Order: sequence, then structure tokens, then C-alpha cells
Amino acid sequence: MYVPVEGNVALVAATWNHGGLFAEKPDGVERCPASEVGALGQMISRKLGECEFREYFDYSRRRKSDWPSYQESDCKTLREFESAYIRYDVRGANEVNITWVVTSPELPNGIEMQASLSAGEDDQEIGRCVRQLHDFFLQVRQQFP
Repeated sequence: MYVPVEGNVALVAATWNHGGLFAEKPDGVERCPASEVGALGQMISRKLGECEFREYFDYSRRRKSDWPSYQESDCKTLREFESAYIRYDVRGANEVNITWVVTSPELPNGIEMQASLSAGEDDQEIGRCVRQLHDFFLQVRQQFP
């Protein structure tokens, strides 16, 4: 999932799981207002349900510009996309997925932030959890030169 640094359009992607490697599914990305926590939580929940295991995937022919979230973003360059959006990983904590873990990118000191919540939480709480982690990540990241 990609939340904008500025602006209000989050990109939420369903992924393929290739034995621990993850790739966004083509046509699996949707836009959602990042400020509407109920809608964001609902989209996250739905997209997690669309994730699938696929044993084999050939990464050798993929380019960064093939990245479905980048293509959906309307950004003109990869550099623009990578500076306009922050990627958060949302996945099940284990095989039964009763707990979800939301992980931020690494900060310059190598620390990443995590939040966890029950997969049974309502959409409002899921969206609020992600939104709070994003807001906190932005605050902490400002502390680094």
C-alpha cells in the first residue's frame, strides 16, 4: 500500500506471494482517499483477500517501470513516484492471518515501525491504524537530516 507524503490518494495493491517474495498483481491496484479511514480500511481488507500464492514467478523480465502502483499513480517518473508516496507493507503475521502487521519503510537509522491489529477489526479501525502509523512515520522521519 502506498500513502502519499502530501495529497489524499492512497494506492492499495493486491499481491502475489511467491514463497516469501511479493509482487503486485497486474490490475490489482486501486485508489482510495487516504483521509477517509473507513474507506481505506475497507480497501485494505478487500485487497488482502485478493492476495494469492503463486509458486513460481519470473522476475528476470520485469522492470521497475512495470510496477503496477507506479503505473496507477499518474507520476511521470519513478523518482517522482518514490518521493511522492510511502510504501507500507500490510500482511498476515502468520499462515492463519488472525493478526495483521503494518510495517513502515526503514528510517535512516535502520529502524522500521510496526503496528499490529486483529484481522477481525472493523474497517474504521484498520484505516485509523494505518493512518496513525503513517502520520507518526512522517513526524519521526523529519528528525533525520
